[in-house]
Amino acid sequence: MAKKKGSGLAAILSGQPVVVKKRKSFKERFKEKLISIGPHLGLVVANVVYVIAGAYVFVALEGPHEETTRKETERFVLNEQTKLIDGAVEARIKYIDDDESYNVTLNMLFDSYTEAILLLFFDPVKANYFDSRVYYNNTYQRLWTESAALLFTSTTVIPVGFGLVTPMTGSGRAFLCTYAALGLPLALITLSDIGKFLSNLGYDLVKKESTYSLTLLILLPVYPIMWGIMISLFTNNSMIDSIYYCSITIFTIGYGDMGPPVPIPILLCFIIFGVTLVTLTIDVVAANAIDRVHYVGRQMGKARVIADKMIAMAQKININRGLELGFAQLNTFAKLGILMKFDGNGVTMPQMVMGEPLTPNTIRKGRTAFDPPGFMPFADEKAYRHLDSSAASSPRFNHRDHDFPFIDTKS
Repeated sequence: MAKKKGSGLAAILSGQPVVVKKRKSFKERFKEKLISIGPHLGLVVANVVYVIAGAYVFVALEGPHEETTRKETERFVLNEQTKLIDGAVEARIKYIDDDESYNVTLNMLFDSYTEAILLLFFDPVKANYFDSRVYYNNTYQRLWTESAALLFTSTTVIPVGFGLVTPMTGSGRAFLCTYAALGLPLALITLSDIGKFLSNLGYDLVKKESTYSLTLLILLPVYPIMWGIMISLFTNNSMIDSIYYCSITIFTIGYGDMGPPVPIPILLCFIIFGVTLVTLTIDVVAANAIDRVHYVGRQMGKARVIADKMIAMAQKININRGLELGFAQLNTFAKLGILMKFDGNGVTMPQMVMGEPLTPNTIRKGRTAFDPPGFMPFADEKAYRHLDSSAASSPRFNHRDHDFPFIDTKS
């Protein structure tokens, strides 16, 4: 019989040929690690590329439309201003001696100008034209910048949907439908993969499922509160507004009533980890809750089986309808339901229990550790008295003519 090759001091002392394992090079070890994390890293890279590429496509589709709308708005405003000034001059010449008529005409001109300008605010690009004139020293600030488009594509595939910028062209909206249909599954798979990795890491650190679930439930409110406090310290937003913004963001509500208070890259990191935390918490806690529900359902199913056996046993031994079931009887039937067995002919009672004939005393020998000792009656005193009085008035049935060995009148 050939000797097994070994290694170490024991192999040398036993005379076995020593096998020296070749240590893997750094390149080989790196290759193995890369193969194991390759699919996970590939998902992350695919999402990053998808979001960035989509951002540039939307800028290319919506940018020219925004610029065209800006120029049209500028011309429209200049035209309305010219009409207002020309109308005021004509009214002054026409009503040079009638100040009342001049004032009425001037009010009508101002009302018409104000209405025309206010109607422009229903369009986000036209409204942004006036915001830029007021807040940015008459320098137009583009809506579809690269950073805004990046935030838009990110909150599209991660369904937050702030609504700060939206496509206005037909081509942009058509592309958005296809982009979201492909990007949503990709992003959700990636978030699920990240969540699974963090879940496994959490279980390895905590080692206890209940503790891990409690930790997630604590982190869920702490995460937006912590970020809200930091945002309030470094921005002009109040603490309440900052916490509100963080909460509706990670819960993918995204009303869009507040602009991003932090730079886009930091906001994207906050969204990714926040949405992952929410998904992970719901997954773990919901899984535990479902397990509990299933456990209760299984126990109820077992109780139903025992109840069915009790009913079948009652039908088998032909209990008289006048017999009133008391607590002692129900308790007894529950015990007997465990002892019954089914065969082709229906329900049968075992003849022998623990090597002895089936009697109430032998049944009590099989009690569990938590059952109180004592005799287990098949009918309580109240049921017995009821049976006695019923039989006295009924000529068809007299329990004294039958043998009821299990009736205990002392209980």
